[in-house]
Amino acid sequence: SSSPFTLAPGESIRVSCAGVNGGPVKIVSNVPIVAAERVIYTVNGVQTSFSEMMGLPGNWLDTIFWMPWYNSIGLNTELMFGVPESE
Repeated sequence: SSSPFTLAPGESIRVSCAGVNGGPVKIVSNVPIVAAERVIYTVNGVQTSFSEMMGLPGNWLDTIFWMPWYNSIGLNTELMFGVPESE
């Protein structure tokens, strides 16, 4: 998909970036927004589950984070880290 996007109050959009595998992802807006990312797990072409994570405002960056859980026995859980580019 191409950007920028223009959204009216109460409107939303879903964007997929085919062929991208990396990060961190930086989302920039000229008005306050809510941003989230959804990951859909597919097995043999069938969507089986998903997880969704809200975006983190830049002024909330920190050096310590607590995750609510981790499961490497029943699920394939991964921790992901990224360093934002300099402004």
